[in-house]
Amino acid sequence: MTTIGTFIRTGEDEYVGELISFTIRRDSLRIVPATDRTGDKAPTHLMMDGDIEVAQGWLNHTQNDRPYISFRIDDPGFVAPIYPGLYDRGDGRTFHLNWSRPKKRRDD
Repeated sequence: MTTIGTFIRTGEDEYVGELISFTIRRDSLRIVPATDRTGDKAPTHLMMDGDIEVAQGWLNHTQNDRPYISFRIDDPGFVAPIYPGLYDRGDGRTFHLNWSRPKKRRDD
């Protein structure tokens, strides 16, 4: 799993931080609760760059019942969307945005 971002909790359910990879650098991102949810499957969180929404996120839980936020990030320069997760680093304040490349299915 690769860490592509680091965020700090600034409020009850808000975070600020950065996303850095070989092709992306955004260092003033905010994660905020989605206030206009239209249903149970609607995003619970939005990743914002200023006033621009750059990703949508959904609150999930690991197999060990640890909460995390799963994001969908897409860009015209991507071959496909990426799906990183925002995980607590154990102190309740620092969170890493982790991403793994999906495993390809083998043709047998």
